[in-house]
Amino acid sequence: ITAIEPAEAEGVNNIRVVTFDYLANDRYGIGGVIEGAVGSYTLDGNKPYFKLVERKNLNSILNEQSLSSTWLVDPEKRAQIGKMIGAEGVITGEVLNVSSSDSYHDSSRSRCASQNAKGHCTSYQSYTVRCTDRTFSVSALLKVINTSTGDHAYSNTFNEQATYSKCPDHGSIPDGGQVVSDLANKIGSSLISKIAPTKYNLEVTLLEKLKDVDDPNNTQEQLFESGIEFAKAGRVDKGLDFFKRLGESLEWKSYVVNYNYAVMLEASGELLESQKHYKAADNLVTEP
Repeated sequence: ITAIEPAEAEGVNNIRVVTFDYLANDRYGIGGVIEGAVGSYTLDGNKPYFKLVERKNLNSILNEQSLSSTWLVDPEKRAQIGKMIGAEGVITGEVLNVSSSDSYHDSSRSRCASQNAKGHCTSYQSYTVRCTDRTFSVSALLKVINTSTGDHAYSNTFNEQATYSKCPDHGSIPDGGQVVSDLANKIGSSLISKIAPTKYNLEVTLLEKLKDVDDPNNTQEQLFESGIEFAKAGRVDKGLDFFKRLGESLEWKSYVVNYNYAVMLEASGELLESQKHYKAADNLVTEP
């Protein structure tokens, strides 16, 4: 089945609605590129995972509350404003470095020195050309502030580099602005890998017989069978729904139901809730 791996940064797992604060020292529009990367991230290839609250709404709150823009300097106050506009998290930080540096190297070449009567080369001459290597670097400190607590749910420095070579007879060095934008997009992807869940394939074993329930009624049997079939088909969300209804009808007194429900919860990234039902299943087991 397809399972969900929770975000690497534990403090952001419940943050789905975010707004972007301006990044300090951002003279190249890096924050906008990162915001676009975060806003377009999807978990299922369809609906964006994060809901973005537009940055301009922060200004509206400042005006409505008669607050000065200096409020945005204080992380705790930024979090308060983010909460006012319905954001669960505020992504902020600063651009630490945008630079490029050149180095040089000699590259070997050969060319025809003499030809025969048929125009075929009979000897070659070696020579070198001087090439330029340009390395672009972008680094940024990014933070996610939890608006409920005002705490930093996540903070990290991201560094990206790209090197391009140009020789007199080969290669080219692209426009610096485009390279910076590409590196900013990579930083956005790196941030996403830390603060958003991902999907992966997981092989699990479900208990396919409701063997610890005496005389289940037709509805309970149907819920069990439907839950198993949907899980096998990769529709864990539907499987969870059927097993939740079945568990409630049995007052969660079946270790089989608790176990299968826990497996599906784990596959959905609901680790804390899955642990509760794994424990419940273990408490109900009467044999090894």
